[in-house]
Amino acid sequence: MSLRSFALAGVGLGCTVLLAGCQQNSISETQLNQRIERQLTTQASKPLQLRAGQLNMQYTIDTIQVDLQSQQGGRAISQLTGTLTGQLQIFGQPIKLAAPFNPVLASGLRYDKGQIFLANPTVESWGQPLPPALQPYVQQLQQMAAEHLKAVPVYQLDNSLEEKLAAKMLRDIQIKDDRLQFLF
Repeated sequence: MSLRSFALAGVGLGCTVLLAGCQQNSISETQLNQRIERQLTTQASKPLQLRAGQLNMQYTIDTIQVDLQSQQGGRAISQLTGTLTGQLQIFGQPIKLAAPFNPVLASGLRYDKGQIFLANPTVESWGQPLPPALQPYVQQLQQMAAEHLKAVPVYQLDNSLEEKLAAKMLRDIQIKDDRLQFLF
């Protein structure tokens, strides 16, 4: 058996192991949320910086709960929980602000080089009314959050040998029947 044949057989075996562990080329919404939670707790995430005019805020994400929906070609509804802290200038005076911040985002999902990203995220709800001092910045907050979340993966396929192998073979992902389907 040549080295190339041996390598291809290894890749095939690895994909078989991965697919058996992921139940038919997919992972469930529950499994995805467990993996995201594990990733959030093991990797210290940097706060999202939100700066616009007199606004200088940081958003620390504590949890992300994803609801996979097959409608409209596949959507991920993501409930984020965290804390918004920082300061803004009102009439030349710095005002410190710290508040829970729990937006609900709707998006597609995008796969690129072993990483899963939110695709075109939009804010469906802020989770609770924003503090009045932030009302003038709603559009800017939404735009900055969307830009950041498009660039930062919500999940990375590198937590095991099987995931690393799958990342090399995976072409795309799709949402179907409340599952994240892997397309090889």
